[in-house]
Amino acid sequence: MDKKKNKYPTTDFRVYLNEELKNPEFKRMFDEFGIQLEVTCQINKLRLKRKLSLSAFAKKLGISRQEVDDLLFCNKDFTIQFLAKIVIALGAELKIALK
Repeated sequence: MDKKKNKYPTTDFRVYLNEELKNPEFKRMFDEFGIQLEVTCQINKLRLKRKLSLSAFAKKLGISRQEVDDLLFCNKDFTIQFLAKIVIALGAELKIALK
């Protein structure tokens, strides 16, 4: 059997990210948006764990489905007050740690 050579070699994401972080502009943007991305990822994981559709989640928050999309895809900044509203809608607990 002839083994085919992979035309598109796989790149480890961490290797790629570490390389990109050497670029000062990329690092600045990563640092700026990385925290929001992490928070929205945790919100989405919890929403899925609670088996809430995006529409049901939007209804619990009293916002439109489009606003939920903007929130979860980091197209919209949110306040601590809105984050508290999300926590209540998910029946969760909020812990903020500064290290």
